[in-house]
Amino acid sequence: MKHCVLSVVVLLSIASTALAQPWTQLNRLPHARQHATNSHKVAEHEDQPEAYWVLAWDTAGSDWDSLFQYGLAYLPNGDVVKEVLWRFDSNTFVLEQRKDYTYNFQPLADQELYSSWNGSAWVNQGKTEVFYDAQGSEIDRVQYKWNGSTYDTTYAVHNSYTYVFTNRVAEMNIEVWDFNLHQYVNEQRQVYHYPTVAAWDSATFYAWDGGAWAEEYRYVDAIWYDFEQEVVQDVVIQLSTMPGWEDYVRLSAMIGAWGSYSYIITQWNGATWDTTNLEIYSLDSLQHRVATHYYDWSSGWTQTYGDSTDYDYDAAWQLVQATNFDWEQGQFEPSRRYVYARFFTGSMQSPLAVQQVKAFPNPCSDQLTFRLELPTNGPVQIALYDLQGRIRMQTLAPMLVDGQVHISISSVLQNGTYLYRIMTEEGMAEGKVVVQR
Repeated sequence: MKHCVLSVVVLLSIASTALAQPWTQLNRLPHARQHATNSHKVAEHEDQPEAYWVLAWDTAGSDWDSLFQYGLAYLPNGDVVKEVLWRFDSNTFVLEQRKDYTYNFQPLADQELYSSWNGSAWVNQGKTEVFYDAQGSEIDRVQYKWNGSTYDTTYAVHNSYTYVFTNRVAEMNIEVWDFNLHQYVNEQRQVYHYPTVAAWDSATFYAWDGGAWAEEYRYVDAIWYDFEQEVVQDVVIQLSTMPGWEDYVRLSAMIGAWGSYSYIITQWNGATWDTTNLEIYSLDSLQHRVATHYYDWSSGWTQTYGDSTDYDYDAAWQLVQATNFDWEQGQFEPSRRYVYARFFTGSMQSPLAVQQVKAFPNPCSDQLTFRLELPTNGPVQIALYDLQGRIRMQTLAPMLVDGQVHISISSVLQNGTYLYRIMTEEGMAEGKVVVQR
């Protein structure tokens, strides 16, 4: 297993709570992303695993506890079509929720269906519908809740756009559905100035006061490092003083290795810019974010928050494990772990029959053998858990030979009862084994 070596570069970015709303908005500014469909790839695993597990760090036991298991299925273009969730409860994974995605191309639209498992069948819970214009910008998003016989609308938003240079958003108006008035009402207006097709240099945001649009804040003198990736090099945020504008904060970037970047945040005191915050984003060579550091300035820099992630890759540089750490009391502490599996499209929904799987000897001491009666000799993944849901052992056999998989447990497992989960291309199976020496 390869562990990606990261080069930490001193970088800069933003971290003030007061700036959260404008800066969050800046990172969401539309510039008509050119997508043929709305991709639903899971954020942490763009290399498309068929299953992954989420574990939480148990500070008392100093070990990893299982929380959830997910199964995923994809279209050939990489869009997710199914996501199934199991929750770890009472020493086993319990089937709980499912999302089904559909994609329509005429008109360009997406639908997400939500359902829950009641022990014997899937029950409707709700759905979300999203529609796009010809440039690929979202124009309508409607959320529904299932009432037992039909879907009730719970939330709806409508966006309208004006474009320049064919596909750059010059103006965006946002309306939300008012259930009392039974109509859409104005909420926000965004106006962008593009001196060239490459990027905008200023953006102004308005809020609806009930009768007219009122200026709230704006970005001016924007210089971009990478507009398509939304990394700004320098920009000033101004607040509306009704009338006129007042400087608020300035973000100045530095760019490091592999696209890593950071910002120094300075605040206008009426006469000059005072340094207030520092934020550092570090990326590895595969463009995974490996660390974020937030600092406040007083007489020196003090780290107030941060997170980091260790990534482990297989020989083909596919992600097999990611471990998250949060900044706690002056140091990074483990928080979440994600373990990924591949090659098993569709297996998460199809249980193998009991007679198809046999684990022996049981109890076992040094070696455990699984015999599988399957129509084809495909890959097999086996995971062993303790009764608290912690993964104690994982193995992947690239090809099932003579219907058997042998694993050595002598130096791995202590005496006790363990849960096993087997995944193949035909389905999955679960059971218990006892280690006794």
